[in-house]
Amino acid sequence: MKYVMKRMTAITAFVAPTVKMAKPPYCVFPITRGMGKSAVEYGKIGFNITGIRQVNDLQEVLLSKYVEILNKPEHQNLLHAINNKDNKLSNIHLGFVPEHYESAEHKILIVGRETRSWYDSKKFDEYHAENVRQLMSLSKDFIWWNLTGDLKRNTKGATFFNFVRKVAKRSGREGILWANIFAVDYKTKHPKYSDWFKDIKTLSCKLLRAQIEILKPRSILFVSGDGGVVARRECFPDLSGSGQGVNGLNKGKLEKFSFEGDKEIICYRAPHPSTRNREGRHALKVLVEELLPSAKV
Repeated sequence: MKYVMKRMTAITAFVAPTVKMAKPPYCVFPITRGMGKSAVEYGKIGFNITGIRQVNDLQEVLLSKYVEILNKPEHQNLLHAINNKDNKLSNIHLGFVPEHYESAEHKILIVGRETRSWYDSKKFDEYHAENVRQLMSLSKDFIWWNLTGDLKRNTKGATFFNFVRKVAKRSGREGILWANIFAVDYKTKHPKYSDWFKDIKTLSCKLLRAQIEILKPRSILFVSGDGGVVARRECFPDLSGSGQGVNGLNKGKLEKFSFEGDKEIICYRAPHPSTRNREGRHALKVLVEELLPSAKV
């Protein structure tokens, strides 16, 4: 599942140029000052009193939450470490909101393990709204290219995005969301050997929880494999599994969960899509073809 971001530089053409202006460290959005407007009036023109864009859709809600998380003091040492290429940490992988997500028939979040190199053409020294929006757009465009564009392959085999394409074909691509247990990788691999591993787990958990809480997917597929089990349990200690396998399969290969008491969110734990294990491959096949809802034709 190696998806190095070699093609992503073209996306920056769609990002509005950053205007140089004096602002405090980690400012989330330029603040309009000196206009003599009340908080109510700011709301009318699309800004609130803090200068953050009013959240009129899910994309802006998620962006605002990401900015809030990424600018918390406890994460600044890690973010500075990410900005230093000598630490061999990838950029942060963030979620996104598909174009027609709110009207999608089936909303499904697919949670992998880590990105294995993510957009290494640029580092970010600040996480204000414009940079966070760019990172979200990179993720959104990458999924779109895999589902419909240049990166779509008619290939066979055990890859993460072949699995994503199968889920999209089964349940509709409009509601497909993508996340990782680890939002940052180390040397393009699992970050467990990085000195920043604990910090990566903490930040990744907050970002993933925000994505779930705001976008409210109806199904969550934890396909991070054995390497993501401990981090998943630490992040979601209240996931209640059935303790039994699904459709006759051993629960070690496929298990159904309820999401922290919310019975409307169905969770499945299955092997990573790159598995070569025969039982694991069968479990993924059963998950897609028998358990996921099918889109109306």
